[in-house]
Amino acid sequence: MNFLKLFSHDLRCGLRRKRYLLMLPIFALACASFLRVVKGMPGITWMDWVFHLFAGMEPPVIGSGEAIVLPLGFLAVMGGALLVNLDFLIADLTASGQQVLIRCGSRRGWFLSKCLWNLVSCGVYFAGVLLVAAVFCLATGGEAALTNTPAAQYWEFPFTQVRPLSAGQCLLIGIALPYLTMAALSAAQMTLCLFCKPVLAFLSCSGALLVSLYFDAGWIPGSGAILIRTSLFGGSVEPGTAIFVDLALLLGSAIAGTIRFRKQNILSAEE
Repeated sequence: MNFLKLFSHDLRCGLRRKRYLLMLPIFALACASFLRVVKGMPGITWMDWVFHLFAGMEPPVIGSGEAIVLPLGFLAVMGGALLVNLDFLIADLTASGQQVLIRCGSRRGWFLSKCLWNLVSCGVYFAGVLLVAAVFCLATGGEAALTNTPAAQYWEFPFTQVRPLSAGQCLLIGIALPYLTMAALSAAQMTLCLFCKPVLAFLSCSGALLVSLYFDAGWIPGSGAILIRTSLFGGSVEPGTAIFVDLALLLGSAIAGTIRFRKQNILSAEE
């Protein structure tokens, strides 16, 4: 079995799962909190809705006594991707995937196919997020535009430099960075599943998300998806730094996972 057939098997088995559809109500709930902002505000765009979903929050001042309000919508959307992709590698390894692995004759190829599947799966998941945002935008009379509305961002980011961004800048911080961050954390989780139980892998990557919310540092995985921290809004996280961290995590996960899987006892995965 060549690599193309191997990858086709992963796409067929890994993407035909109902859990993608089950996440749509979660996206809708995350969008719903933005309705009070768009009510009566003209010129709201699709990108404003996307910015809302990945706004995140300002780093809290520890010890200030102020209540910390976590961005539940952000955590639901980002954490949902981890849940959707959590068990496919282990589930496939304990099912027909073992036969596929024997037929392809390459453990490295088998795992790298899963890495590519992870990128596609995150893409499908992220497309669902964008689709729900578009539905809310059009249903409320918004515009399907790739630029932001400063008035809407001022409500989201009251302590930052709110200014209109170009379509390219909006695509960079509203589409590319959240997707790459999502894919990188999901890849790290998949690799960690080879070293520990899936639930521990999920908690580790979810913990990275929480740490990125509490501490303002671009090198922490998860920071790239927090738009309020980007330098384009006066924050400290440079998009280039976030992209480098995400790509490094993707590459590191692929290398570590390949090395681990070459020595993995496949039968132990069934336990």
